[in-house]
Formats: sequence, C-alpha cells, structure tokens
Amino acid sequence: MTVLSWDRYLAVCSPINSMKVRTNSVAIGVLLSCSFLATLMLSPVLRESMVLKVNKLTGVRLYEDTNDLIESDKHGLTISKCIFDTTSPVFMLYTFFVGFLIPAMLISFFYLKVILTLRKSAENVRKQCHSNVSHDRLQKVTQRIVAVVLFYFFCWTPYWLLNILSQFNLIIVSWSTLTLSSIFFGAHILICFNSAANPMLYALINRELRQQHVKAMLKRRQSLHTATHNAMEFIEKHSQRFVIF
Repeated sequence: MTVLSWDRYLAVCSPINSMKVRTNSVAIGVLLSCSFLATLMLSPVLRESMVLKVNKLTGVRLYEDTNDLIESDKHGLTISKCIFDTTSPVFMLYTFFVGFLIPAMLISFFYLKVILTLRKSAENVRKQCHSNVSHDRLQKVTQRIVAVVLFYFFCWTPYWLLNILSQFNLIIVSWSTLTLSSIFFGAHILICFNSAANPMLYALINRELRQQHVKAMLKRRQSLHTATHNAMEFIEKHSQRFVIF
C-alpha cells in the first residue's frame, strides 16, 4: 500500500519525470524487493514458530503421551495451534515501526501531497475556465483518498495496539480468555477485510487520478509543443533574414 501511494504521488505530482520510473520492469523489481524484505523481516517468525496441540475448550497445551492428550483426543477437543512466543520487545517494536508506523506516515504524506497538487491544479483550472466542475471533482477525489487512508488506520490500529499492550503486559492475554480471544480475532478479521476491500476502494479513486494524470500530461505536451513551434518560427525567421542579408 505504501508503494501504491508512492506510485500515485509520482503520477500526479511528477507526471513527466516519473515516466522513466513507472514502467513494468520497475514495478516487477519493486514487487520482488517488497517480497524479499517482508520475508527477511519475518524470518524470526519462520524460524522460531512451533505447532502445539491444545484443548480447544480450555486452551491448555497438551503434551505427547499424556492422559490429558488421550482424553482430549477421545472427545475430539484436540486442535493444533501455531505459536510464536518471544519475551523480547525488540521484535514487536521493530515490526510495529517498519510494518505499520513508518508506512502509515509515508502513505499519509504521499496522499497529502497528491491532494495539495490536485487542489492547486483545480484552482488554476477554475480561474481559467470560471467553472466549478473541477472543484466538484476535486472534492470527490479528496473524499475517496481520505476514506482510503482512514480505512487503513481503522483496520490496522486495533491489531497493533493490542499487540503492543500485550507485549508490555498492560493486558494479560490467554487463549482461554473468551473476551480477549474474540477481540484479537476481530482485529485479525479487520486486517483481512482491509486487504479484501482495498481493490474496490482504490478502483474508486483510480479513474479520477488517471484523468488528472492525463490532463497533466496533455498540458505538459501542449506547453512543449508551443515552445517547440515558437522556437521553429524564431529559427526560420532569422534564417530568412540571413539569406536576405
């Protein structure tokens, strides 16, 4: 999502210069880099996680060759649960900063720059054309961008807040505690919902941003064409004078 916001920032705020960067090969490279970085960051989880057997009613761990495991198996209460348990706050803090706080700040910055650029462009169009159409379109784009950013914070903040609180023992988390388990489950559901809804939310702003990008490109091309035409006339005029002389 940070890369998407950066891409939109380049498309709107620097449409000409960004053409060298916004290519298929660069996009593939960025995606591979993001995948590699995510795998590298989560390598402690991949290395230290383990699968335990627990009783799904009590949440108590069940050890091999014990009566508790036999009884739990007999009543169909045994389930497997993946556990990553670390007492060090370093992992939690660095994943919080790199996985949430810094991306959130970058997303907010990039979209704020996009809104300011579009607002300035709409102001210029309104002065030239004396029309409110550009202003109305700007309002729609702004509302949709703000909705995407707020939706991101709404879906991700509960998850990280709960993890930070549990890491520093501000809340005691036990899988057998129904209330906290339900809250954590709801926080994970919000993350999944965010990933599922993002394509639809981004589709709402894509059309408007694409139109703004095309307008900026046409404006730059028109300016370049005018400058080239004037330069050619200047050269031709002075060439004629040279021949007459």
